[in-house]
Amino acid sequence: MEINVKNSPGDTFRAFYMFFILGGVQLGVGIMGAPRWIFIQAHQDSWLSILISGAAMILVLSVMLLILKQYDNADILGIQVDIFGKWLGSFLGIIYILYFFMANTTILMNYIEIIQVFLYPTLPAYALGFLILTLIIYALNGGDAHYCGIDVFVLF
Repeated sequence: MEINVKNSPGDTFRAFYMFFILGGVQLGVGIMGAPRWIFIQAHQDSWLSILISGAAMILVLSVMLLILKQYDNADILGIQVDIFGKWLGSFLGIIYILYFFMANTTILMNYIEIIQVFLYPTLPAYALGFLILTLIIYALNGGDAHYCGIDVFVLF
């Protein structure tokens, strides 16, 4: 398995667009419900849990950056196989893919719920899911540059 991946020119984008991608990720559906869930669990001490989770995220991101500096152009599955070996790295890759699938399914269900509550209460969930998945497939088939353009458009 080759660890370093060669990118084609259609799959690259300028670093400036990374601002919009990160903004789109952070301002997704989670920002609508996150404060409520934190307050329900922690009540008046919610500021402490936010500080602890922020410190933990900084620690995890620092370790990720240290690992990524060792690889020029590798993907996460290749890095896992290189660090943990063939079997454990592949198993962790499968776990990562399953987690990614479940997290995206949850986000899709939240988007459908928000659209049904605020815009189209009588439209069935499967129709909204089909329309959103069609838009996602359209964006992903266009490559990374196409996805960045859609992300910039949606953010504004």
